[in-house]
Amino acid sequence: MANTYHEQRVAVISNDMLEIKKSLKDVEDSVMSMKERNDFVKEMMRKVQNAISSSHMILLSSEPQSSNV
Repeated sequence: MANTYHEQRVAVISNDMLEIKKSLKDVEDSVMSMKERNDFVKEMMRKVQNAISSSHMILLSSEPQSSNV
């Protein structure tokens, strides 16, 4: 009977460990997803800053250099 009890305990613990492993994987995936979102946001901010700089340069170059009114 002790052997059966021991086997049941091992099965329960193994099942618990699988659940923990799955939960850790979910957390890892979530963290990775957050990192990917963070990288995406950084890249979009860089593109926006470049677009603003380019627009500013275009505006400066299109302004009349002398005011001949």
